[in-house]
Amino acid sequence: MDIPELDEMIFKRLSLHDLSQCARVSKEWHHIFVPYLWRDLSCLDYVKSASFPRGRAFANLVLEDYLLEQQYQDSQEEDSQEEEEDTPQNEQQQQQQQHTQSSTTLPPRRLANYCQWIQELPHAECLHMHFAALCSSSPRIQHVLDQLAQTEAGLMHQLYKQCPNLQIDYWNIHPIFLKKEDVLKVVAEYPVPRTRHLHIGTQHYHTEIPAWRIKHLLSHCSSALEKLTLETRITCSEEEEQEEEQEETEDHQAEARPWTQLKRLHLLGPCDDPYPKTFWEWLWKRCGAIEQLKVQYIAAIRSSLVEGIAAHMPHLTKIHLKECSSREDTEAILATTRQGWKEMIMEGGSIFPQLTTHLMKHSITLERLVLDRVLGITDKDKAQLLACCPHLRDFTDLYAVRTSSGRLKQGFDAQCFIDQGHDSGALKSWMCEVSLRVLKIRICGIPRPDVNEDLVNEVYLGHGRVMQNRVYDRLARFTNLETLWLGGNDLSQACGCLEMSLESGLDRIAGLKELKELNVSCMRTRIGEEEVKWMVEQWPKLSVIYGLLEKSRDKKAVEWLHQHHHRILLK
Repeated sequence: MDIPELDEMIFKRLSLHDLSQCARVSKEWHHIFVPYLWRDLSCLDYVKSASFPRGRAFANLVLEDYLLEQQYQDSQEEDSQEEEEDTPQNEQQQQQQQHTQSSTTLPPRRLANYCQWIQELPHAECLHMHFAALCSSSPRIQHVLDQLAQTEAGLMHQLYKQCPNLQIDYWNIHPIFLKKEDVLKVVAEYPVPRTRHLHIGTQHYHTEIPAWRIKHLLSHCSSALEKLTLETRITCSEEEEQEEEQEETEDHQAEARPWTQLKRLHLLGPCDDPYPKTFWEWLWKRCGAIEQLKVQYIAAIRSSLVEGIAAHMPHLTKIHLKECSSREDTEAILATTRQGWKEMIMEGGSIFPQLTTHLMKHSITLERLVLDRVLGITDKDKAQLLACCPHLRDFTDLYAVRTSSGRLKQGFDAQCFIDQGHDSGALKSWMCEVSLRVLKIRICGIPRPDVNEDLVNEVYLGHGRVMQNRVYDRLARFTNLETLWLGGNDLSQACGCLEMSLESGLDRIAGLKELKELNVSCMRTRIGEEEVKWMVEQWPKLSVIYGLLEKSRDKKAVEWLHQHHHRILLK
């Protein structure tokens, strides 16, 4: 164990139980393994029942350390008072005083020995709950802490101040804890400056928090902050707004420190109207390095956000609109970027037909487009976008939505996806045919006489097979495709889909030599042993197939893959 890099690789694969067993082998092994045993204490999460005894024991250790330190400080104060009152008059008294001082030296503390190795701790609310549970379990402990005027936040402070090597990748704090002054000060002083991803709030629980508390917490973030998520209701009264304006004029130093590493900003909590204007202006000024923005419930801060993007976020190229049902909100954000969006994710809500023109304005720069349960954009519009995006690498439109009439729309209509010329009948050229690497769509609307439940009738005999051939011809043009999803787990069995059989024209996409991942989940396919043999031969990089089930009609195909190609993972 003389090679640190090799030690790191080995110890990361060992459980806490294994590390503790190794630490008991010998003194030499104890010296080697104990630092790794104490490095990550995030396993003390309060919500896990198995971690509660460990958390209780750890809280006891912190309390013991705190009481020892208090005992030492009290004895030091007593000694200093005695020195002031009584001056030693002879040599015997001087020797007695020296003996007393030596007896009040700081006793050995177990926690102090271990904290130097701690790099990860549970979230603030988990620690707070552990300490609260410890205090409530014993009236004697609570009485001692009351006499010392000490709270659970004080125990958190006792722990944090002794962890110089604390490194936090992700730190989530519940808004309700920000209402406690002592917890707010402790969290702002210690974990927040060492956090790379700070998450304030929780999903579906938007507690009202005054803007000045959020600002106080964020003002302690260091330049190492890489991602910030605000998922709480930020409020501000008129009096607080006036106080903020006064502080803003006095505190120029806090404004001048941008988060140079902050690349992602998520605003997911609702905002009141009137919103805390000075807080948001203060926040935008520190977001000059932002590249990705995710927003939800932005109606109240829309104008401020648009101004902030235009004035302070020159590098912003990725946008995620979550349930922005307002046409004004969506239009304002899409029209704001300085250099065109490279990535756009639309989740929930609706896109109005007029906004298709806004999407088309970004077709030259667009590299990724994800449509998640989005209404209002037609399959013809999608085909037009695919035809006009020369740098598009990822297009995802897998999710079922219900129209205003209540009908379940299951995917991309096959006729629109084929997109052939009316006169010539040839497929139209799409600009993304070379650049596209990921395609996740649910092609529907193909007549399937072999499926009894199919609701799409053939216009003439063999119409379904002809349409499948044309769909395969369109897919074959994506010569650099690496991921092809034609099915998804969120839908019921789709009938009007591709058969994915050699008889239906599967051999037409033999040119997809870069294909690594195929998804046929929830599809009425006819994949047999011959089809998987063909896939393995024609797609040499294929490593994952979703949707082949051993207990279904795919049984022979699954058995053949298990016997001859273990490298292909079936999910």
